[in-house]
Amino acid sequence: MSHRVTSRKYLESVRFRFFRDIWRFVSCSDNQEELLFCNLFADIILVVKGIIMTSQSRQNDTPQRPGKGHIAILGFSKAELTFWGLYLLAFAAFGFWLEDSGLRQTAIWICITATVIFVIWTFVVFRIIRKKERRFKVLANISLGIVGLIAICVAFIYTVAPSMMFHPHFDEVSYSVLLEKREAEEISFETAEGVISGWFWHNAREDAPTLIYFGGNAENASTRFLRILKDDRLMDIFKGYQVVFLDYPGYGLTSGEPSEESLKEFGLAAYDAIAAREDVEDIVIMGYSIGSGVANYVASERAIKGLILMAPYADGYDLYNSFMNIFHGPMRMLVAFKMEAIQFASSIEVKPLIFASNADEIIPFASSIRLSEAYPDGCETLWFNDIGHSDFWGNPQMHSTLQEYLKALI
Repeated sequence: MSHRVTSRKYLESVRFRFFRDIWRFVSCSDNQEELLFCNLFADIILVVKGIIMTSQSRQNDTPQRPGKGHIAILGFSKAELTFWGLYLLAFAAFGFWLEDSGLRQTAIWICITATVIFVIWTFVVFRIIRKKERRFKVLANISLGIVGLIAICVAFIYTVAPSMMFHPHFDEVSYSVLLEKREAEEISFETAEGVISGWFWHNAREDAPTLIYFGGNAENASTRFLRILKDDRLMDIFKGYQVVFLDYPGYGLTSGEPSEESLKEFGLAAYDAIAAREDVEDIVIMGYSIGSGVANYVASERAIKGLILMAPYADGYDLYNSFMNIFHGPMRMLVAFKMEAIQFASSIEVKPLIFASNADEIIPFASSIRLSEAYPDGCETLWFNDIGHSDFWGNPQMHSTLQEYLKALI
């Protein structure tokens, strides 16, 4: 009996250490993650060892019926084994697969929440069926395992998938180069949600129209601006326009985290701040890829002179289905990043210019076409057959069409 008590105390102590280290991992800084992640796996090994010790002590203390095996497997119950097995698999998968620390922490919180629910449910179910026949217990094990995995998958899709659509970064090299450019004005303004940063390109007289550019999910304001300054053809396109490049929440020096709501708030706050400047008159909005949704939203809420969309999408459902075509019917509820540009289009009063390609490997061409049909006054379109998602900026036909559109607005 004393050995049994000792093993139970050991198990309780390593459990405490395990959850303590989870809390430390979630709240740690980036340079501590690798060490604490190793600690957690060591904790898991100790927990399994404690379960085995407890199981052995119970088997030694409990007389066995002839022909009957011990009901528990490696410890407290089959439920406990199932719980730790599922948790270990989920935690290992999330921890090793996700490189971004923010996504990893979100995934861990999902595991913790799902685990708590799973343990409570397991305890209740096994108290109910403990006197049932073996086949019922086996069925309960299978059912709990399936439901537990489904719960984790659902939580992962709804919580983590939207974050995987963004790749926040800060291009320090381009930023430093732009600081030396006379025509490049670094801008930053406070909003209710935090700080928005970017660049104002003084490329025309003060009463010239201003173009606000909302980039793709892998773009950075400094990177895009510097690329244009290094390309005479691109510079010529924007002649006669002042141009604003802004970083999304979490990108560059802009504070916050990217999401549908934060991008909508960012878009309106950016427009209002730029429109309030004395050197800004009419505003044209341009959006590329993920930024086309932001551009459509701002255009539906604010007065604009023109709208340019490059590789646009109708809504977030199309983006999710382009990766895995399952988000239909009730499964649409799992789509957290909806960004329903096709709904915003009905309130837009200008005739936009749309570029899209049926060779786009990121944005479904059918989604771009569906969006183009939603504008009350129609739109101008240029469809490509042979360029990929990242090739629009280098296409001469796009250059000339965009330049003509912008000249017509002046």
